[in-house]
Amino acid sequence: MRRSAYTFVTAAATAATLLLSAACDTPIDLDGLTPLPDEAELDLAVIALAEPVDYWEFRIGSPTAVWQVLGGAGTKTRDQLDSATLATFDSTIPPTGSSHRCLPGDCFFYVAAIRNDSIWSYSTPDELLTFLGPLGTIEEAALLVTFHDFDLGGDLDESGYRAAADGWELLVLKLVAYCDPIQTDRFLLHVSSSGVVTERSREVWRQSFGVCI
Repeated sequence: MRRSAYTFVTAAATAATLLLSAACDTPIDLDGLTPLPDEAELDLAVIALAEPVDYWEFRIGSPTAVWQVLGGAGTKTRDQLDSATLATFDSTIPPTGSSHRCLPGDCFFYVAAIRNDSIWSYSTPDELLTFLGPLGTIEEAALLVTFHDFDLGGDLDESGYRAAADGWELLVLKLVAYCDPIQTDRFLLHVSSSGVVTERSREVWRQSFGVCI
């Protein structure tokens, strides 16, 4: 379902909860940040899953087509997979996702996986956390925030991370308004090892007036 407004939730909601602070436009401290790669450059091989799978891919797609495979990993390579299973896997697309891209069209991030010849897909933060389990690397935290519709990559003043208590702080961008103005905000998020994403700070990053997407 397309998000029309931010929802304030409590920590008891779900493991993939996005907690939003009441204060906006708090200055963001950039000290000690390390650049974050963009979505296509995440090292998926270092991600430790809740349960091993034969093979999995991080993709962007629409309800009718796989648009791009951003990366893959697993205990096997694509060349080691059964051809019939692989054909089904390559066409696997969930009906919707929680991240919204390709405006004014609609595409979304998702994961497709093969485990013992069964094919699974994960397209929401909650589903992704069942796939990942507890977060142990920045790659896992970064993958999770993409499912919350945040953007990775770019200059260090737009995308970075640093270690923090029980997890990481991530500097990321997000498109928050689509028409007069088109607006992108910059966020400092905390991502805990249990997958709770909390907004620490937020500020307007760029605006374009008199245009719409």
